Amino acid sequence: MISVLRVSPAGALRISVPSKLYVPRLLAQQGLAGYEPDAIACFLAAIEISGAESVFDVGANVGVYAVVAAALTTTTVVAFEPTPDLVAAGLAICADNGLDCRFEQVALGETEGRAVLYLSDRTDSSNSLLSGFRPSTASLDVAVTTIDAFCSETGLAPRVIKIDTEATEPAVLRGGLRHISEHRPWIICEVLAGRTEGELTAILDSIEYRAYPITSSSPLQEATAIVGDPTYQHMNWLFAPVALDPPFQAALDRWRIALRECGAEALAPGD
Repeated sequence: MISVLRVSPAGALRISVPSKLYVPRLLAQQGLAGYEPDAIACFLAAIEISGAESVFDVGANVGVYAVVAAALTTTTVVAFEPTPDLVAAGLAICADNGLDCRFEQVALGETEGRAVLYLSDRTDSSNSLLSGFRPSTASLDVAVTTIDAFCSETGLAPRVIKIDTEATEPAVLRGGLRHISEHRPWIICEVLAGRTEGELTAILDSIEYRAYPITSSSPLQEATAIVGDPTYQHMNWLFAPVALDPPFQAALDRWRIALRECGAEALAPGD
């Protein structure tokens, strides 16, 4: 499958990956304007406001957040994804477009070691280390590391971290508490209704972070409790080390406006 992904009003990327992959199909149909635009805008705003020298995309799939950050910012980007064909697709996108983005074929969790990755029968975007999360008839044995271990090994100190690991987000955060406590990164995290709210609340309380559901409203409103959206329309939250201020909100709005212009784009004849 070959498609064009517009990442800004003036720029686009060429994507040539297997048509069986779920996220690239969505991007071909809807563009970034239809794929988590508010959360991606929040990710980019956090990079801008924090002056991040490095960022992590945890549970990257083919690396949409990572690829967009590599295309639109100068930050060092590391994507973590344990599924081999998704890593291969992400690397192909970067190679085809000359993007400097590092992919690590590894899962992140609470402790280092190995674990079973359950491959969803429904879509590759639902692969998870949590047994029973989705119906699965296939699995892989994968390596697992932690945010703290990776940061210690590489010397990287990400100021922005996106986490979407299909119900194991609390484990990822617990595996990074030393880094989070010291460096206070901005965190964009998926919250699944009825699954992770209690664990996430306990973690955020322990590190004194603020929680904002990411919706299309402006400005974002701080929540008094973490409650996942049962409609699955707004699954991503911003966990912020400080209260959001007008400069952050302004940056978020600018990125939202830019992404709204990044709809699906047809290939030119002969492409």
